[in-house]
Amino acid sequence: GGNGLVEGPASARSILYREDFRVPGWVEEKGIETAAKIKFWVLPDGSIEKVLVSNSTGYQELDDIILGSIKRWKFSKLPDHYKDNVQWGVIAVKIKLR
Repeated sequence: GGNGLVEGPASARSILYREDFRVPGWVEEKGIETAAKIKFWVLPDGSIEKVLVSNSTGYQELDDIILGSIKRWKFSKLPDHYKDNVQWGVIAVKIKLR
């Protein structure tokens, strides 16, 4: 399997809900192109337990926006016999000008 976006054990799970984030106007105005890596932990029910910045965009406000959006993602549930299994994953985010 694999969803193409996520690395790590959580990559085997389907993404049921994915929320894109809105890039603030100042990022485009300043012509900023950047990238980040976000690490997260998925509970057996598919909800995100915790998110943290593994590699920053270099802009706290932008990091916070990305974290907030990934925190609301939903993954497929694990079977009941994995009920104590929290899985981690890493998502690479790129911000490019159009």
